[in-house]
Amino acid sequence: MLRAVALLLLAANVLFFAFTHGWLADVTGLKQSTEREPERLGRQVRPEAIRVLKPVAASQALAASAAASSPQAALTCLEAGPLDKVALATTQRALSQAGLPTDRFDTLDVDMPGAWLVYIGRYADRSALERRVADLERRSIKFDVVTEGELHPGISLGRFDDRAQAETMRRQLVQQGIKSARVVTLRTPGRAQVLRVDKADGALAAQLKGLDLPSGVAFTACVARP
Repeated sequence: MLRAVALLLLAANVLFFAFTHGWLADVTGLKQSTEREPERLGRQVRPEAIRVLKPVAASQALAASAAASSPQAALTCLEAGPLDKVALATTQRALSQAGLPTDRFDTLDVDMPGAWLVYIGRYADRSALERRVADLERRSIKFDVVTEGELHPGISLGRFDDRAQAETMRRQLVQQGIKSARVVTLRTPGRAQVLRVDKADGALAAQLKGLDLPSGVAFTACVARP
């Protein structure tokens, strides 16, 4: 009995194997649906258009696609700036490299306010800087250590967009015994540029948000200007 069952199972397996490989198609008229490599390749449509994206780029593409397909996506005005000539050129290059329609962006001339720093330094060595830091902490005077740029190593006692305010702060510090405090010009007042797109749809807004722009540059809602 067991031998008969084993023979039946073996015969069933042989028949199934033959059927799935199409060997019985001429006899039974039936054909097993198969997915073989040549058939799949033949059914591909424009395989050369497929691009493999990095995870970050893929997320940005999905966000842009979702925003673009939304029927409720509103058009918004976005701008970056004020920018000096170097930052403007770098930002425009980033837009071009990202394949964005640069002809939709306008460049507006705006007034750029000045910037002044109440500053102590530069210090010759780390120990001198640490002694001054300890002195300021003892006096409960607010400060920030300058860790990069031409003013490093030094100490910032406040940043102002009005020189008169910076001078007032300096005099107050001198009266408190910080006689080495001085006013440093970070940026002189002048003209700058704003890069603006008046009607950005959801897809463009998502792309601008995900762009790798120069430090401190970002697209935000447009500011009303006279």
